[in-house]
Amino acid sequence: MKFTPVDIPGVFLVDIEPIGDDRGFFARSWCRDEFASHGLDPSLVQCSISFNRLKATLRGMHYQVAPRQEAKLVRCTMGSIFDVVADLRAGAAVFPKWRGFELKATTHRMLLSPRTDAALRKLPRGACRVPRASVGARTGVRAASGCGLAATGRACA
Repeated sequence: MKFTPVDIPGVFLVDIEPIGDDRGFFARSWCRDEFASHGLDPSLVQCSISFNRLKATLRGMHYQVAPRQEAKLVRCTMGSIFDVVADLRAGAAVFPKWRGFELKATTHRMLLSPRTDAALRKLPRGACRVPRASVGARTGVRAASGCGLAATGRACA
């Protein structure tokens, strides 16, 4: 697995390293030891799937503050999604800062947003094509905060 940090602290793009042959390929999409070797919490507590029937479906922002914060590893298993992370932590070099990433089933790229004790908002699974997203939340707290943020998404081509 390849971990590429983005310019929001704790956020990574995670790429698989497929081993292929004429049948297809095999690759790890989760490895406790690889997460730990990058200083990331390797405990996996919950795994969820989101399915959207319609293109351009918009999901809400997840506002994460103690004690209900969750780390999320998001991947798209069908179609594509546009996933957004907004860093609202006071004292950040650029405040507020957000980044959006198109995740495609064909590339198998994942987005990791951290479990944080400060304000981080996540717009997960904003659907572009007919999408199915798999989300692994890595924390002992099962419910996110009830706070939300209205946002506008874009449909992917």
